[in-house]
Amino acid sequence: MARIDDVLDVFREALLAKENMASAQMADYYLKAIRPIEDSLSKLQDKINEARANGEEINQSWLFQEGRMQSILDQIRAITPDFANQAQKIILDSQTYAANLGQQASLDMLRAALEASPIPLTFNRLPKEALETFVGRASNGSPLADLFDGFGPEAAQNVKQALFNGLATGSNPNVTARYVRDALNVPLWRARTISRTETLQAYRRASHDTYKANSDVVGSWIWVAELGPDTCEVCIAMNGTEHSLEEFLDSHPNCRCSQAPRTKSWDDILPDDIDTSDLPETRPDIPSGIDWFDNQSESVQRQILGNAKYEAWSNGDVKSIADFIGVKHDADWGTSRYSKSLKQLGI
Repeated sequence: MARIDDVLDVFREALLAKENMASAQMADYYLKAIRPIEDSLSKLQDKINEARANGEEINQSWLFQEGRMQSILDQIRAITPDFANQAQKIILDSQTYAANLGQQASLDMLRAALEASPIPLTFNRLPKEALETFVGRASNGSPLADLFDGFGPEAAQNVKQALFNGLATGSNPNVTARYVRDALNVPLWRARTISRTETLQAYRRASHDTYKANSDVVGSWIWVAELGPDTCEVCIAMNGTEHSLEEFLDSHPNCRCSQAPRTKSWDDILPDDIDTSDLPETRPDIPSGIDWFDNQSESVQRQILGNAKYEAWSNGDVKSIADFIGVKHDADWGTSRYSKSLKQLGI
Protein backbone atom coordinates (compact mmCIF):
# COMPACT_ATOMS: atom_id res chain seq x y z
CA MET A 1 0.00 0.00 0.00
CA ALA A 2 2.94 2.31 0.59
CA ARG A 3 3.59 2.78 -3.10
CA ILE A 4 -0.02 3.67 -3.88
CA ASP A 5 0.12 6.16 -1.01
CA ASP A 6 3.23 7.66 -2.58
CA VAL A 7 1.51 7.98 -5.94
CA LEU A 8 -1.53 9.62 -4.34
CA ASP A 9 0.65 12.11 -2.48
CA VAL A 10 2.58 13.12 -5.60
CA PHE A 11 -0.55 13.74 -7.65
CA ARG A 12 -2.37 15.47 -4.80
CA GLU A 13 0.50 17.93 -4.51
CA ALA A 14 0.49 18.55 -8.27
CA LEU A 15 -3.27 19.13 -8.27
CA LEU A 16 -3.07 21.41 -5.23
CA ALA A 17 -0.34 23.47 -6.88
CA LYS A 18 -2.54 23.94 -9.95
CA GLU A 19 -5.52 24.91 -7.79
CA ASN A 20 -3.47 27.48 -5.91
CA MET A 21 -2.21 28.96 -9.15
CA ALA A 22 -5.75 29.24 -10.53
CA SER A 23 -6.98 30.82 -7.30
CA ALA A 24 -4.15 33.38 -7.34
CA GLN A 25 -4.87 34.26 -10.98
CA MET A 26 -8.54 34.83 -10.21
CA ALA A 27 -7.78 36.94 -7.16
CA ASP A 28 -5.29 39.07 -9.06
CA TYR A 29 -7.72 39.72 -11.91
CA TYR A 30 -10.69 40.40 -9.64
CA LEU A 31 -8.94 42.66 -7.15
CA LYS A 32 -7.61 44.82 -9.97
CA ALA A 33 -11.07 44.98 -11.52
CA ILE A 34 -12.85 46.11 -8.35
CA ARG A 35 -10.39 48.86 -7.34
CA PRO A 36 -12.45 51.56 -9.08
CA ILE A 37 -15.55 50.27 -7.28
CA GLU A 38 -13.77 50.33 -3.93
CA ASP A 39 -12.73 53.92 -4.65
CA SER A 40 -16.34 54.81 -5.45
CA LEU A 41 -17.56 53.13 -2.27
CA SER A 42 -14.96 55.00 -0.23
CA LYS A 43 -16.11 58.32 -1.73
CA LEU A 44 -19.72 57.40 -1.00
CA GLN A 45 -18.82 56.69 2.62
CA ASP A 46 -17.15 60.11 2.83
CA LYS A 47 -20.35 61.71 1.51
CA ILE A 48 -22.41 59.81 4.09
CA ASN A 49 -20.13 60.98 6.91
CA GLU A 50 -20.27 64.57 5.66
CA ALA A 51 -24.05 64.52 5.29
CA ARG A 52 -24.47 63.13 8.79
CA ALA A 53 -22.19 65.83 10.17
CA ASN A 54 -24.49 68.40 8.50
CA GLY A 55 -27.53 66.87 10.15
CA GLU A 56 -28.98 65.27 7.02
CA GLU A 57 -31.08 62.12 7.31
CA ILE A 58 -29.28 59.26 5.59
CA ASN A 59 -31.70 56.64 4.32
CA GLN A 60 -32.21 54.44 1.28
CA SER A 61 -33.77 57.28 -0.67
CA TRP A 62 -30.75 59.49 0.02
CA LEU A 63 -28.43 56.77 -1.30
CA PHE A 64 -30.11 56.84 -4.70
CA GLN A 65 -30.34 60.63 -5.01
CA GLU A 66 -28.01 62.17 -7.57
CA GLY A 67 -27.05 58.67 -8.71
CA ARG A 68 -24.91 58.14 -5.61
CA MET A 69 -25.71 54.44 -5.39
CA GLN A 70 -26.79 53.63 -8.92
CA SER A 71 -23.42 54.41 -10.47
CA ILE A 72 -21.72 51.95 -8.10
CA LEU A 73 -24.23 49.22 -8.84
CA ASP A 74 -23.76 49.81 -12.56
CA GLN A 75 -19.99 49.50 -12.10
CA ILE A 76 -20.41 46.16 -10.33
CA ARG A 77 -22.71 44.80 -13.02
CA ALA A 78 -20.25 45.91 -15.70
CA ILE A 79 -17.08 44.32 -14.32
CA THR A 80 -18.53 41.04 -13.06
CA PRO A 81 -19.30 39.46 -16.47
CA ASP A 82 -15.73 40.16 -17.56
CA PHE A 83 -14.47 38.48 -14.42
CA ALA A 84 -16.78 35.51 -14.97
CA ASN A 85 -15.40 35.05 -18.49
CA GLN A 86 -11.83 35.26 -17.25
CA ALA A 87 -12.58 32.81 -14.43
CA GLN A 88 -14.06 30.34 -16.88
CA LYS A 89 -10.89 30.43 -18.99
CA ILE A 90 -8.80 29.75 -15.90
CA ILE A 91 -11.06 26.86 -14.89
CA LEU A 92 -11.02 25.34 -18.38
CA ASP A 93 -7.23 25.28 -18.24
CA SER A 94 -7.32 23.73 -14.76
CA GLN A 95 -9.87 21.10 -15.81
CA THR A 96 -7.76 20.11 -18.81
CA TYR A 97 -4.71 19.75 -16.60
CA ALA A 98 -6.68 17.84 -13.94
CA ALA A 99 -8.25 15.39 -16.40
CA ASN A 100 -4.86 14.41 -17.77
CA LEU A 101 -3.46 14.25 -14.26
CA GLY A 102 -6.34 12.04 -13.09
CA GLN A 103 -5.73 9.53 -15.84
CA GLN A 104 -1.99 9.44 -15.19
CA ALA A 105 -2.51 9.05 -11.44
CA SER A 106 -4.86 6.11 -11.98
CA LEU A 107 -2.47 4.35 -14.34
CA ASP A 108 0.45 4.88 -11.97
CA MET A 109 -1.59 3.47 -9.07
CA LEU A 110 -2.48 0.41 -11.15
CA ARG A 111 1.18 -0.13 -11.93
CA ALA A 112 2.02 0.20 -8.24
CA ALA A 113 -0.71 -2.22 -7.22
CA LEU A 114 0.29 -4.84 -9.81
CA GLU A 115 4.05 -4.39 -9.90
CA ALA A 116 4.55 -7.97 -8.60
CA SER A 117 3.03 -9.48 -11.74
CA PRO A 118 5.35 -12.09 -13.27
CA ILE A 119 4.30 -11.03 -16.77
CA PRO A 120 4.03 -7.52 -18.25
CA LEU A 121 0.60 -5.98 -17.93
CA THR A 122 -0.70 -3.25 -20.19
CA PHE A 123 -3.38 -0.75 -19.28
CA ASN A 124 -5.90 1.10 -21.41
CA ARG A 125 -5.69 4.87 -21.72
CA LEU A 126 -8.73 7.03 -22.37
CA PRO A 127 -8.85 8.58 -25.84
CA LYS A 128 -8.27 12.30 -26.07
CA GLU A 129 -11.93 12.83 -26.95
CA ALA A 130 -13.02 11.17 -23.71
CA LEU A 131 -10.79 13.42 -21.60
CA GLU A 132 -12.19 16.46 -23.38
CA THR A 133 -15.69 15.63 -22.14
CA PHE A 134 -14.57 16.43 -18.59
CA VAL A 135 -13.64 19.99 -19.59
CA GLY A 136 -16.09 22.86 -19.73
CA ARG A 137 -18.84 21.09 -17.83
CA ALA A 138 -20.02 21.38 -14.25
CA SER A 139 -20.77 18.67 -11.71
CA ASN A 140 -24.40 18.45 -12.78
CA GLY A 141 -23.48 18.06 -16.46
CA SER A 142 -24.49 21.59 -17.42
CA PRO A 143 -22.12 23.98 -19.19
CA LEU A 144 -19.66 25.56 -16.80
CA ALA A 145 -20.93 29.00 -17.79
CA ASP A 146 -24.28 28.27 -16.13
CA LEU A 147 -22.61 28.43 -12.70
CA PHE A 148 -21.57 32.01 -13.41
CA ASP A 149 -24.98 33.26 -14.51
CA GLY A 150 -26.18 36.11 -12.38
CA PHE A 151 -22.82 36.96 -10.82
CA GLY A 152 -23.21 40.67 -11.64
CA PRO A 153 -26.79 41.23 -10.40
CA GLU A 154 -26.12 39.08 -7.32
CA ALA A 155 -22.99 41.04 -6.38
CA ALA A 156 -24.78 44.37 -6.90
CA GLN A 157 -27.70 43.23 -4.76
CA ASN A 158 -25.36 42.01 -2.00
CA VAL A 159 -23.51 45.34 -1.86
CA LYS A 160 -26.74 47.31 -1.87
CA GLN A 161 -28.17 45.19 0.94
CA ALA A 162 -24.99 45.55 2.99
CA LEU A 163 -25.23 49.35 2.74
CA PHE A 164 -28.94 49.31 3.57
CA ASN A 165 -28.32 47.10 6.60
CA GLY A 166 -25.54 49.39 7.79
CA LEU A 167 -27.83 52.40 7.59
CA ALA A 168 -30.78 50.61 9.19
CA THR A 169 -28.75 49.45 12.19
CA GLY A 170 -26.70 52.61 12.54
CA SER A 171 -23.49 50.61 12.30
CA ASN A 172 -20.12 52.23 12.64
CA PRO A 173 -18.91 53.28 9.15
CA ASN A 174 -15.94 50.93 9.46
CA VAL A 175 -18.27 48.02 10.24
CA THR A 176 -20.52 48.88 7.31
CA ALA A 177 -17.48 49.14 5.04
CA ARG A 178 -16.40 45.67 6.10
CA TYR A 179 -19.85 44.26 5.30
CA VAL A 180 -19.78 45.91 1.91
CA ARG A 181 -16.28 44.64 1.21
CA ASP A 182 -17.34 41.10 2.14
CA ALA A 183 -20.37 41.38 -0.15
CA LEU A 184 -18.20 42.65 -2.98
CA ASN A 185 -15.89 39.67 -2.60
CA VAL A 186 -18.68 37.10 -2.96
CA PRO A 187 -18.08 36.62 -6.72
CA LEU A 188 -14.39 35.89 -6.08
CA TRP A 189 -15.21 33.47 -3.28
CA ARG A 190 -17.79 31.68 -5.42
CA ALA A 191 -15.49 31.55 -8.43
CA ARG A 192 -12.75 29.99 -6.32
CA THR A 193 -15.18 27.38 -4.99
CA ILE A 194 -16.38 26.58 -8.51
CA SER A 195 -12.80 26.38 -9.74
CA ARG A 196 -11.65 24.04 -6.98
CA THR A 197 -14.73 21.83 -7.12
CA GLU A 198 -14.91 21.49 -10.90
CA THR A 199 -11.16 20.96 -11.26
CA LEU A 200 -11.29 18.14 -8.71
CA GLN A 201 -14.35 16.80 -10.49
CA ALA A 202 -12.45 16.57 -13.79
CA TYR A 203 -9.61 14.80 -11.98
CA ARG A 204 -11.96 12.27 -10.40
CA ARG A 205 -13.97 11.68 -13.58
CA ALA A 206 -10.83 10.92 -15.56
CA SER A 207 -9.58 8.68 -12.77
CA HIS A 208 -12.89 6.86 -12.48
CA ASP A 209 -13.27 6.27 -16.22
CA THR A 210 -9.68 5.04 -16.43
CA TYR A 211 -10.53 2.38 -13.84
CA LYS A 212 -13.63 1.43 -15.84
CA ALA A 213 -11.54 1.21 -19.02
CA ASN A 214 -9.35 -1.29 -17.16
CA SER A 215 -12.14 -3.33 -15.57
CA ASP A 216 -10.31 -6.50 -16.58
CA VAL A 217 -7.93 -5.83 -13.68
CA VAL A 218 -9.91 -3.36 -11.53
CA GLY A 219 -12.84 -4.70 -9.55
CA SER A 220 -13.81 -1.64 -7.52
CA TRP A 221 -12.39 1.52 -5.99
CA ILE A 222 -11.66 2.65 -2.44
CA TRP A 223 -12.54 6.06 -1.02
CA VAL A 224 -9.38 7.76 0.29
CA ALA A 225 -9.47 10.90 2.44
CA GLU A 226 -6.61 12.91 3.90
CA LEU A 227 -7.15 11.94 7.53
CA GLY A 228 -6.45 14.78 9.93
CA PRO A 229 -8.07 17.27 12.30
CA ASP A 230 -9.01 19.60 9.43
CA THR A 231 -10.88 16.90 7.50
CA CYS A 232 -14.67 16.82 7.88
CA GLU A 233 -16.41 13.90 9.55
CA VAL A 234 -18.14 12.93 6.30
CA CYS A 235 -14.88 12.35 4.40
CA ILE A 236 -13.32 10.62 7.41
CA ALA A 237 -16.28 8.24 7.67
CA MET A 238 -16.10 7.49 3.93
CA ASN A 239 -12.36 6.71 4.05
CA GLY A 240 -11.72 3.04 3.34
CA THR A 241 -15.21 2.31 2.00
CA GLU A 242 -15.35 0.18 -1.15
CA HIS A 243 -17.45 1.12 -4.19
CA SER A 244 -18.34 -0.47 -7.50
CA LEU A 245 -17.11 0.93 -10.79
CA GLU A 246 -20.68 2.11 -11.43
CA GLU A 247 -20.49 4.45 -8.44
CA PHE A 248 -18.85 7.84 -8.52
CA LEU A 249 -17.15 9.79 -5.72
CA ASP A 250 -19.93 12.29 -5.04
CA SER A 251 -18.63 14.36 -2.17
CA HIS A 252 -19.07 18.02 -1.18
CA PRO A 253 -17.73 21.21 -2.81
CA ASN A 254 -14.00 21.70 -2.11
CA CYS A 255 -13.58 18.02 -1.14
CA ARG A 256 -10.07 16.66 -1.78
CA CYS A 257 -10.81 12.94 -1.48
CA SER A 258 -9.45 10.48 -4.05
CA GLN A 259 -10.17 7.04 -5.48
CA ALA A 260 -7.67 4.20 -5.15
CA PRO A 261 -8.08 1.10 -7.33
CA ARG A 262 -9.07 -2.19 -5.75
CA THR A 263 -7.59 -4.58 -8.25
CA LYS A 264 -8.90 -8.08 -8.80
CA SER A 265 -7.17 -11.16 -7.41
CA TRP A 266 -4.08 -12.52 -9.15
CA ASP A 267 -6.11 -15.57 -10.21
CA ASP A 268 -8.62 -13.33 -11.96
CA ILE A 269 -5.96 -11.22 -13.66
CA LEU A 270 -3.33 -13.74 -14.77
CA PRO A 271 -3.62 -16.68 -17.18
CA ASP A 272 -4.55 -20.06 -15.72
CA ASP A 273 -1.13 -21.54 -16.43
CA ILE A 274 0.65 -19.12 -14.08
CA ASP A 275 1.13 -20.18 -10.45
CA THR A 276 -0.09 -17.32 -8.25
CA SER A 277 0.44 -19.01 -4.88
CA ASP A 278 3.68 -17.16 -4.13
CA LEU A 279 2.58 -13.73 -5.40
CA PRO A 280 2.21 -11.11 -2.66
CA GLU A 281 -1.10 -9.42 -1.94
CA THR A 282 -0.65 -5.91 -3.30
CA ARG A 283 -4.24 -4.71 -3.36
CA PRO A 284 -4.75 -1.60 -1.22
CA ASP A 285 -5.94 -2.25 2.31
CA ILE A 286 -7.07 1.19 3.39
CA PRO A 287 -8.09 1.32 7.07
CA SER A 288 -11.51 2.47 8.13
CA GLY A 289 -11.78 6.20 8.70
CA ILE A 290 -14.30 5.50 11.46
CA ASP A 291 -11.74 3.37 13.30
CA TRP A 292 -9.12 6.10 12.81
CA PHE A 293 -11.48 8.69 14.31
CA ASP A 294 -12.37 6.48 17.26
CA ASN A 295 -8.67 6.20 18.14
CA GLN A 296 -7.96 9.94 18.11
CA SER A 297 -7.63 12.13 21.18
CA GLU A 298 -10.64 14.00 22.50
CA SER A 299 -9.17 17.33 21.35
CA VAL A 300 -8.85 16.08 17.76
CA GLN A 301 -12.33 14.58 17.83
CA ARG A 302 -13.78 17.85 19.13
CA GLN A 303 -11.94 19.80 16.45
CA ILE A 304 -13.43 17.62 13.75
CA LEU A 305 -17.00 17.43 15.05
CA GLY A 306 -17.38 20.63 17.02
CA ASN A 307 -18.44 20.59 20.65
CA ALA A 308 -22.16 19.89 20.21
CA LYS A 309 -21.70 16.97 17.82
CA TYR A 310 -18.84 15.61 19.91
CA GLU A 311 -21.04 15.53 23.02
CA ALA A 312 -23.82 13.77 21.10
CA TRP A 313 -21.35 11.20 19.75
CA SER A 314 -19.45 10.64 23.00
CA ASN A 315 -22.59 10.07 25.08
CA GLY A 316 -24.01 7.61 22.54
CA ASP A 317 -26.82 9.70 21.03
CA VAL A 318 -24.94 9.28 17.75
CA LYS A 319 -23.58 5.76 17.40
CA SER A 320 -21.01 6.44 14.68
CA ILE A 321 -19.70 9.42 12.74
CA ALA A 322 -21.13 7.62 9.68
CA ASP A 323 -24.56 8.68 10.99
CA PHE A 324 -23.65 12.28 10.14
CA ILE A 325 -23.44 11.48 6.40
CA GLY A 326 -26.26 12.95 4.36
CA VAL A 327 -26.82 12.83 0.58
CA LYS A 328 -28.47 15.62 -1.38
CA HIS A 329 -29.06 16.67 -4.97
CA ASP A 330 -28.39 20.27 -5.96
CA ALA A 331 -29.06 22.02 -9.26
CA ASP A 332 -25.60 23.65 -9.23
CA TRP A 333 -23.42 20.98 -7.64
CA GLY A 334 -25.21 17.75 -8.55
CA THR A 335 -25.27 14.87 -6.06
CA SER A 336 -23.14 15.44 -3.00
CA ARG A 337 -22.63 14.39 0.59
CA TYR A 338 -22.97 16.71 3.55
CA SER A 339 -22.80 16.63 7.32
CA LYS A 340 -26.22 16.30 8.96
CA SER A 341 -27.05 18.61 11.82
CA LEU A 342 -28.09 17.26 15.20
CA LYS A 343 -31.60 18.54 14.50
CA GLN A 344 -31.72 16.51 11.29
CA LEU A 345 -30.74 13.47 13.36
CA GLY A 346 -33.59 14.17 15.76
CA ILE A 347 -31.31 15.23 18.59
